[in-house]
Amino acid sequence: QTSSATSEIMIQVAAVQGATENMVVAIGRIGTMVRQTSEISTAIASAVEQQSAAAQEIASRVQKAASATEAVTRTISGIHGAATSTTDAATHVLTSATNLSNGAGTLSEEVAAYIINVKAA
Repeated sequence: QTSSATSEIMIQVAAVQGATENMVVAIGRIGTMVRQTSEISTAIASAVEQQSAAAQEIASRVQKAASATEAVTRTISGIHGAATSTTDAATHVLTSATNLSNGAGTLSEEVAAYIINVKAA
C-alpha cells in the first residue's frame, strides 16, 4: 500500500511539474507578447509624433504662403492705385495740352488779325 501511494504521489508530482512547465512556457509567451505590444506602442507613439511634426510644418508653410499672398495682394492694390493716379494725371495733361493748343490757335488768329489791322492803318 505504501508503494502504491508513493507511486501515485510521484504521478501527481510529475503532473504538477508538467503543469508548472506548461505555465512557465505560457508565462514566457505572455512576456514576449507584452514586449511586442510595448514595441508596437512605441512605434505608434513615434509615428504619431512624426505626423504631429509634419502637420505643424505644413501649418507653418500654409501660414507663410498666406502671408506672401497677402503681401502680393497689397502690392497689386498699390500698383492699381498708382496706375489710376497715372491715368488721371495723363488725362489732366491731355486736357491742359488741348486747352493750350486751342489758346495758341486763338492767339495766332488774333495776332494775324492785329498785324492785318496794323498794316491797314
